[in-house]
Amino acid sequence: MEHELYNYEETKLEIGRLKEEIINTPPTPIHERTGAQKTGVSDPTNRKTEKILSCATIAHMEKTIRVIERALMQLDEIHNEIFELKYRKGRSWQMVIIDMSISQSQYFKKRRELVILVARGLGYI
Repeated sequence: MEHELYNYEETKLEIGRLKEEIINTPPTPIHERTGAQKTGVSDPTNRKTEKILSCATIAHMEKTIRVIERALMQLDEIHNEIFELKYRKGRSWQMVIIDMSISQSQYFKKRRELVILVARGLGYI
């Protein structure tokens, strides 16, 4: 679960990269399309939009980002600061408690609350 939190920024970048890749892929000429491609949307822009919307990888990544951002909006400033220091900046828990001037037990409680809320949002628990 924490993997999703650690990779928040990379996931956002990968979503953009995948969408850009789809957008910049030249359209396949009609005479080269298979039967399944000949039916459906004919406009190249609409086909690309349909491909982005139907891409399971992009959909999963976007859901993950939405869940993390929703959790951060629901939680307090301490949770958000822990997310920033631990998961975005990669600091150790020891450095986080020193930087934030909080106790070890408070750190682990707040971190656990964040992880559980994200895990629930993603349907893992």
